[in-house]
Amino acid sequence: MHRFFFCVLLSLLVISAFAQTANEPVLKSYDPLVYPPIARAARVFGQVTVEFSINDKGESASVFATNGPGMLKGSAENFVKSLKFDLGDSVPTLETKYQTTIQYKMVEKTIDPRDDSNPVIHSDSFHHFEITAFVSDVNRYYCPEGADEDVPAVIAKDDFVEVSRYACMGSCPEYSVKVQADGKVIWDGGWFVEVKGRREARIDANTARNLLEKFRTKEFWSYCGNYSRNITDSSGTGITVRLGGKTHNISDYAESSPEALQELLLDVDRTADSHRWRHGDPAKEPITRIAEDVYLPKPGVTPMMLAAARNEMDKLKVLIDAGVNVNETDASGWSVLMYAARSSSSFPVQMLLKAGANPNQSSPHGDTPLMVSCLDRSWDDDLVNAGANVNAQNKDGQTALMMLAARDEVDEIRDALKAGADVSLKDKQGRTALDYLKLASCGKSPFYDSVTDGIYGYSKCTAFHADDLQKAKKLLEDALRHKH
Repeated sequence: MHRFFFCVLLSLLVISAFAQTANEPVLKSYDPLVYPPIARAARVFGQVTVEFSINDKGESASVFATNGPGMLKGSAENFVKSLKFDLGDSVPTLETKYQTTIQYKMVEKTIDPRDDSNPVIHSDSFHHFEITAFVSDVNRYYCPEGADEDVPAVIAKDDFVEVSRYACMGSCPEYSVKVQADGKVIWDGGWFVEVKGRREARIDANTARNLLEKFRTKEFWSYCGNYSRNITDSSGTGITVRLGGKTHNISDYAESSPEALQELLLDVDRTADSHRWRHGDPAKEPITRIAEDVYLPKPGVTPMMLAAARNEMDKLKVLIDAGVNVNETDASGWSVLMYAARSSSSFPVQMLLKAGANPNQSSPHGDTPLMVSCLDRSWDDDLVNAGANVNAQNKDGQTALMMLAARDEVDEIRDALKAGADVSLKDKQGRTALDYLKLASCGKSPFYDSVTDGIYGYSKCTAFHADDLQKAKKLLEDALRHKH
């Protein structure tokens, strides 16, 4: 009997709910839903709940936002006030309350000013609306339209692509490299490059034309002429492409352009082998330049090396799982683990060590992953615990401790000494880690590299903070006394 009454009650509730839904007013029209510009600029998002009534004309009334971010409530209320309904046979009263939620979403995306699909509105009923605004901190100007976007039909023999990279407040390389359709390559080096001034070379003409073909697409000719961000102290890049009588100039500041375009720029450097002029012969390249080789093409640098150096853990894991050699080296003999040690993160190092990377794999010059980490101002316990030789010396006799001393890293020097770093070891010129500290304090570090360093020297020995210098000096002097 109880079961019978329960079933009857449940049936009545279902019928009642169906009747209520069926008798609900039908949304007829509404004004555009607006994402407030001030909220977009402030990156404010979230959900707003709005209660309202419907009068006998089918218009919303007594609209009130009950919760949600303050910057979004006004927009939500104004939108709900614009709702108009077909009442059908229903006769609502102002006492009947309805509710709708408006979800304001924000998605980071490169926005083309010619795209009128921003924002995107979605709704499944008048009880729920969703607005998605695409936001970006990139400014775009001089975007082509009409015939300017047409792809050149042919490649003429005198066509070319030229990439220019501009200096920044640091040691960003400044140069231009031009690849012509006939295979001629023209280099013009400025600041922070191995070769300054004009040089010429030749590559296979088919290789040059294949490069130019990559620019003969609708996508490229639709790119805007200028991309920038409101930041300072960054580098800029320019590209000029002439194909079939048409020329397209693009300026990119702070890597603001679409990733596909940035990859095309790298293709120009890669095809021209601009590394030979930027950093010279890879076999003679000093380890101090490893950071620069992460961002511009270099012979032998692999996707695994780039993933390790950029701390791209997902990519690194995929490559390891695919069986890529974790001990592979580039044209300088620098290993994946060396690139990981330059990432300023322990995670790539840990993942590679677990996958079997050799902590003592050295370059032909004798540089090790631990040395690279110390050049980056860090004593890496993961490498040491994995068996890295803390007193390994390269062909110049330099050790990881000397590299830390040249950076005046007090805490790291202390850790190195605790791990067994030998303070008495000397390089080929008879200098100890203490000598490296003293030299570096006066801007005369043996690791100074005119291509990549922004240190020009000091008239007095004031390169380091006085307190830190004294602490580091005392650590090394005490270690030397105990050694003797």
